[in-house]
Amino acid sequence: MANFKTTGINGLILSMAEAAEIPDNVKKDILDAETKISLSAMQERLKALKLYDTHQLHDSLTIVKNGLTYAIYPTGKRQNAKARKLIRWRHGRRAGYKGGKMENNDVGLVLELGAPTRGIPAFEWMRTALELSDEEATDAAMTLYDNWLQSKNL
Repeated sequence: MANFKTTGINGLILSMAEAAEIPDNVKKDILDAETKISLSAMQERLKALKLYDTHQLHDSLTIVKNGLTYAIYPTGKRQNAKARKLIRWRHGRRAGYKGGKMENNDVGLVLELGAPTRGIPAFEWMRTALELSDEEATDAAMTLYDNWLQSKNL
């Protein structure tokens, strides 16, 4: 009958368990690095497409943090916009009115998806920027993760 003998396997199992439990501060550092790269990529994409004549959309891009959930989107109202009622449509029906000035997130959405009935093409600036910055953001995250693994001698 054959015998199977191992040495050090218990240490390897413990090391894998330690690697699986990433602390929240390391997760936040990784998310911070990725969102900063994504934010700058979005701003650069707006400049490349020349969608920045007033810089309001460019300057309104904001990172919003909620625990370990990070989001980047335009915030704030447009300056020098006419006050009017904006009709919201959902599934072909009116969903309500939005009084006041046009907001930056409305402009960002229209520039992303387009408005065919008004002759505005879809620029897809957010999707393209995130696709172009994907490798750089992943490399930054992997560098931080590798540094954390090296601090644990893994």
